Amino acid sequence: NIDRALKRGSGAEAGGADYQTIMYEGYGPNGVAVLVECLTANRNRAAAEVEKGLKGESVPAVRMAAFDLLLALGTERSLDRLVVGALDPSEEAREHVAKIGRGHADLRLHEAIVRAMKEDASWRMRAAMADLLLAGARERCRRPLLDALDDEHPAVRARAAEALFRLTGQALGVERAKWEAYFAKAVVPAAEDG
Repeated sequence: NIDRALKRGSGAEAGGADYQTIMYEGYGPNGVAVLVECLTANRNRAAAEVEKGLKGESVPAVRMAAFDLLLALGTERSLDRLVVGALDPSEEAREHVAKIGRGHADLRLHEAIVRAMKEDASWRMRAAMADLLLAGARERCRRPLLDALDDEHPAVRARAAEALFRLTGQALGVERAKWEAYFAKAVVPAAEDG
């Protein structure tokens, strides 16, 4: 049986598969342009599988690879699309985006997160950006998190307060004035020690 399958697959036996190489172009998860080369005996099945992957119905690993590619591109547009990954339906993919945020102290990535936090209409997106800010460089995240305490949506304010708590260990709630007073006191002694 194994020998017969090998012969049929190689085309040495009648009824063997007719493998063809076909190329697909499209846009994958988060708008990443992709070129897919397939070796297949069934064009219809291959087309359906490629389309499924390009529509984002793929396994989280494909989306995580797309996030890595967006980071590597490093353009403002690609980084803006990367931070949208914080709302990915897959917990594994969301954690991957957070890992990217923790692992890269890139100012452009930080700016993309802040842009999304300020400009996005979705409170879920603004709340997710508070988490990503904390994952990044700690000193740069303070001001945007303080600004998030003024957000119109209570979930965004709560997420920002939680991120500030994780940053400082202080439970000061969602009142910006309390946090600014805390940071004013915390900075002065450090400057005097210097």
